[in-house]
Amino acid sequence: MRALIARIRTSLYPFDQNQLWLGVGGVATMPDGAIVELRLGAMAGRAVVTFQNRVPDMIMDAPASIAPDTVRAATDPFGFLTVQALTFERPTFQHVRAVVLVLLIAISAAMARGIEELALGFGGLILGVRGVHSMLMPQSMDTITVVDLALSRLILLLLLGLTLCAALHFLRHSHRPPPHLPVFRWGSVIRADRGQQR
Repeated sequence: MRALIARIRTSLYPFDQNQLWLGVGGVATMPDGAIVELRLGAMAGRAVVTFQNRVPDMIMDAPASIAPDTVRAATDPFGFLTVQALTFERPTFQHVRAVVLVLLIAISAAMARGIEELALGFGGLILGVRGVHSMLMPQSMDTITVVDLALSRLILLLLLGLTLCAALHFLRHSHRPPPHLPVFRWGSVIRADRGQQR
């Protein structure tokens, strides 16, 4: 058995779809020592090829047959009896869970009222984003995925929103009227001075 093509896109987790093409072939050693390549006609009804999915958190679709002649290279030591395309994808509940959790964090951030509430809840939102990341991402995955990008953009939007709210807050409070100052009437002061001089 030989792996011909492996298409793995872990950066799209949990929406990744991995594909593996497996070719089955070989040679047989006859009693006289001659080496004969196995042919499909000679193996029909004598050999059975089975596949079992042991990839964790992945669902394997039914194998799809591919014409062996279309994938054989000139350097292959023997031809393939059969070539099967195996497709692995994540369960649907992982897709739904990722979308729902990211949307819940985004909605909770958007419902903050004013800079005071946003500033007080900002630390909790960051901890919530980190908790969502630890729930969605497996420990063994060390690549940047769609979940990482979505949560990073959410944190960036939170920072931009906090900055904008702070700027608007200070802009509103910068137009306060000046403090009340006593009003001097110079005419009455001059009259009072002339009265004292008389």
